[in-house]
Amino acid sequence: MSRSVLITVGLVLALLAVQSVRLGREVLVRLEVLSTAATDSLQWTLSQAEIEQLKLENAVLSARNAQDLSQVRREFDILYSRVAIIRESQTFKSVREAPENAQILQRVMARIDTLITYIDGPDEALLFGLPQVSEILRANRDDLRVLALAGLVEHARTTEEKRLSLFAILSRLAWVVLALCVALGLTALMMGRLYQRGKRLAERTRFAVARMRAMITSSLDAILVVGDDGRIQEVNGAAETIFGYSKGEATGADMAELIIPDHLRDAHEQGMQAYLAGGTPKVVGQGRVQLQAKRKSGEIFPVELSITASQSAEETVFVSYLRDISDRIAAEEELTRTRDEALAGERAKADLLTVMSHEMRTPLTGVLGAVELLDGTALSPDQRGYLSAIRTSGDRLMAHVNDVLQLSQLDTGVDYENQRIFNLSDLVQELIDTHQSTARRGRNDLSLHCSLGASGDVLGRPVALKKVLVNLIENALQFTTDGAVSVDVQRLGQGDTVEISIADTGSRHCRT
Repeated sequence: MSRSVLITVGLVLALLAVQSVRLGREVLVRLEVLSTAATDSLQWTLSQAEIEQLKLENAVLSARNAQDLSQVRREFDILYSRVAIIRESQTFKSVREAPENAQILQRVMARIDTLITYIDGPDEALLFGLPQVSEILRANRDDLRVLALAGLVEHARTTEEKRLSLFAILSRLAWVVLALCVALGLTALMMGRLYQRGKRLAERTRFAVARMRAMITSSLDAILVVGDDGRIQEVNGAAETIFGYSKGEATGADMAELIIPDHLRDAHEQGMQAYLAGGTPKVVGQGRVQLQAKRKSGEIFPVELSITASQSAEETVFVSYLRDISDRIAAEEELTRTRDEALAGERAKADLLTVMSHEMRTPLTGVLGAVELLDGTALSPDQRGYLSAIRTSGDRLMAHVNDVLQLSQLDTGVDYENQRIFNLSDLVQELIDTHQSTARRGRNDLSLHCSLGASGDVLGRPVALKKVLVNLIENALQFTTDGAVSVDVQRLGQGDTVEISIADTGSRHCRT
């Protein structure tokens, strides 16, 4: 089998070599014809330039009146076109490049430009200048003759050089063709070996494809192969189970209509068109993406999707891997709900501790203040003992309340009290009354100056505000002795902002 193939290839190469030689000779003949045609054109143009020069001279000599001037102008236009061809045509490039020819052509064009002033002028000026025109033409006649002869000589020389170069190139071409034939022969031998190797590779490829198909078939994830027209080309068994379509129903169907929910279909089609037009991919090649899909029953369910594009010269194929994550999403939602409920319970407990601590602290402060006032009265020794026990228990209870308050603050981190409308005047007055005993114990004057206008109602967080004010008032009383502590509450302008200032005559000044 291989020997017959090699013989056939050898015969084909021999026929190609003979055909190459025949075509080479034909190319030589055609090139010779083209070269001769170019020479004929050059010779004809140069000869015509001389003839048109003589015709123009005769027309000038024959002109007697204005009617004869049209013939003169026509002959001049023809002569001008011949000279323009010599000056601009690629055929006369070698003639123009010779230095002596360039000078001659420059003189001829200068005379032509001079003649244009007569030719394009009025008839009276042209009739009057015919002697000068005739004189210029006589001077131009010899230069045209010399230019024509020099052009023929120059073109003959360059043509001969081109022919010799062409023959040399064609001779080398023959050797190249021969070498090409040898290379083709070697290539044929290599192709035979590659053919055998290709057979072995094809066999291994078929085995790999079969193995890959088995892996796809046994995969637990749905796998869809979709063409660039949006139609499904291949599905595996998991896709049939997840979406509810049989392989026959899915193959050849439009994927968008089959498994993409209605609210995502427009976005899918726009993304597909943008990707095929060369735009930036949003899903293809972006790894795992969580989206929604639709079953045959119409159920919408969450999926984890990964799409890979495989491009070839004929089409682009999209391989999609989909996993039904409905159970996982449900478990995550249940876990999130349980966590939120637990956090809400913890927050509620912390809020309760915070509120209760503040509510207990205010009356407890009043009790301790009353104890201090009672200590300043005339009491029996037993009564003072009882009073000392009350003071000790109250201090310990206040320490416990402060510890609970600090613990609740550490647990919550933030105050979850909602804003509400409350009477600011009553709240501040309550705090002033509560701390009056503490102020008298330090021989301090605790006063309130409130200027809120017609209504003392404000919008805010009363518990948080009370906590801040208690701390500030207690600090002011703690660092003041035999002095005064004043609390000023006033509304700023006509707005809703209220400023609370706490000033003392002690060693520290506090303001909020």
